Amino acid sequence: MYKYFEWQIIKSFLKRKQGDMAYSIISLLSLLGISLAVAVIITVMSVMNGFQVEIQEKMLNLIPHATIKNINNKANVDLLNAILDKKQFVESHSVFVNGEAIAITDTNFNAIQIKAYPKEASPIKNKLSQLMIEGEVFDLYNKSFNVIIGKGLSEQLKIKLGDKITFMTQDNLGIPLGHIPRVKQFKVSGIFESGVFEFDQHLVFTTLNDTQLFFQMGDDFSGTDVEYYDPDKASIYTRQIAIESGGGFLISDWTRENPSFFRSLELTKRIIFIVLILILAIACFNIISSLTMLVRQKRSNIAVLRSLGVQQYSIHKIFLAIGFFLGSIGSVMGIIIGFFITINLSAVVNFIEEILNITLYQPEIYFLNELPTQIDWSEVLLICSIAIILSMLSAFIPSYNASKIDPSELLKLYR
Repeated sequence: MYKYFEWQIIKSFLKRKQGDMAYSIISLLSLLGISLAVAVIITVMSVMNGFQVEIQEKMLNLIPHATIKNINNKANVDLLNAILDKKQFVESHSVFVNGEAIAITDTNFNAIQIKAYPKEASPIKNKLSQLMIEGEVFDLYNKSFNVIIGKGLSEQLKIKLGDKITFMTQDNLGIPLGHIPRVKQFKVSGIFESGVFEFDQHLVFTTLNDTQLFFQMGDDFSGTDVEYYDPDKASIYTRQIAIESGGGFLISDWTRENPSFFRSLELTKRIIFIVLILILAIACFNIISSLTMLVRQKRSNIAVLRSLGVQQYSIHKIFLAIGFFLGSIGSVMGIIIGFFITINLSAVVNFIEEILNITLYQPEIYFLNELPTQIDWSEVLLICSIAIILSMLSAFIPSYNASKIDPSELLKLYR
């Protein structure tokens, strides 16, 4: 019954009465500030999550989950293959050959990474075949010295399907004056687009035999690429395989191949989150002015309640509840606004670009055709919890002042 009485007081205090326009405007601005701050945080964090997930997926659409290279004669390749065959978490594995070279045309040149797999290898069948925009993967094996290049490289060197491209690398055999370059012409049999600038610009694929011949490797291989069913555990799985294989291998996984990128992205995400939370705190602190005005307006009502026997703790709790109410409503409004902005973000950006005649998002810089977004509802819950806590903290000082109102002092004023 007592709690119901407190709830009635809260409803009475929150009702807008004639002459309370200033308080209503400040309260509305407080709600709007909290809701916009929450919406901005949800949208920005969703974009950061989207970039992280999208780029990770695009990387894994082309690069292997793990790479194992033999570095000395102690490496037991047969034992390694036997271990990979029996591991249930290994989806597939394949030998590969890779090397560095320079791609040259009549007008330009570019440094490239050449990689080759057997025809039946999973990276060729399952990965590269899904990224082709011109030609087919298996056209690579129709004739000798065919090559598949990325869209970025084809645009930079201004070559298209069926054109010739020259690869140059350093010869293993030297002369007294130094090493001489080795040159070979390849025919472009396909063009792929991974969506990652580095891959589209610098990675090319040729046949295994042609690559071994070009780099004068004989029948040797550079190493073994491994695909896992769960790529997020690639580091753990690769370490386990390396230990069981007895050493002599240089191991790496996709998380170690791009450590600076993912660390910088995670650090940027945390910094942006902290900065946006500070903005949310500023929005929540508007509740102080709103409740301070409410306390001033309701001083006589509070004095009457105190004279009727209502405890200071109850008055304190009533105003804290009002702060909780404002924070909760603002958070819910922020979730709704943030959700609709996030799912329509590309359309919103295009609309702003058309209206203001500016460019906000350039796909060639961010490597993605449109802004990726992914809402993490656990983050949304954390943001709302922080907003409500900050709102209640902001309500603490006004609620404390309200609980300290002395009814006897007010009664003297009315004499």
